[in-house]
Amino acid sequence: MIHGEKKSDSYFEFFLEENIMQDIISIIKQNRSNKIKIQIIQTISILIQNIKNRTSLFFILSNNHINDLITTPLDFLDEDVVSQYISFLKLLSMNLTPDTVQFFYNYTKSADSFPLFSICSKFYDHPEPMVRIAVRTITLNCLKVNDKNIVKYMSQPSTLKYFKKLVYYVISLVVTMNSMVESNSFARVGEISNNIIDQLLFLQDVLNIQVPCVNDYLKDVLVKEFFTRYCYEVIQPDCNMVKMKKRKLSRSR
Repeated sequence: MIHGEKKSDSYFEFFLEENIMQDIISIIKQNRSNKIKIQIIQTISILIQNIKNRTSLFFILSNNHINDLITTPLDFLDEDVVSQYISFLKLLSMNLTPDTVQFFYNYTKSADSFPLFSICSKFYDHPEPMVRIAVRTITLNCLKVNDKNIVKYMSQPSTLKYFKKLVYYVISLVVTMNSMVESNSFARVGEISNNIIDQLLFLQDVLNIQVPCVNDYLKDVLVKEFFTRYCYEVIQPDCNMVKMKKRKLSRSR
């Protein structure tokens, strides 16, 4: 298929006329082994990654084929399935532009309107670091698309909850690390500390994209839930100490 696209349009026309994309996706919905499903995801990934003709890519993404694949139930207890699936979502997000975003909206009834974002967000706290990194990349790629429908989707309460979960994830990491330090258990402190830093830098990247509804919500959650409830208690003694020193200096003068 990829070779044929470079040689003649007839290869791709045959691919479309015979609705081969739908046939490929139908296999993954059948009661097949995880190895076969992984191979299908890999095949479609290779196809999308190597197609050079923009029109051909549009045809691949059209007719809700991609959303159909994204929303197909898979065995996420299998690490290989998760790894390949998230890599596939990351690849799709890298093809998100104002021109292609229309293909990622799910127009079927009673369905999530933007499954690429909603499904990837479920893996935000996955134990595998590479999965979390991919989720952060997908999130940022979605937010960067200058599209009014994306902004509208992001402003929905159900979507904004994801950003609240991100803040609470950081809080849970801080609490966990603090408990480890207090119990003199330092084996995973470095790992958790790095994760906290990565998550905070990610939240900074989200804010830097300047999506108003997301920024307003995220700032509010950060101040109320993270800084006020957890950070202020830590820095308050130091602040009080500074105030006392200033008072002593003023009296001595």
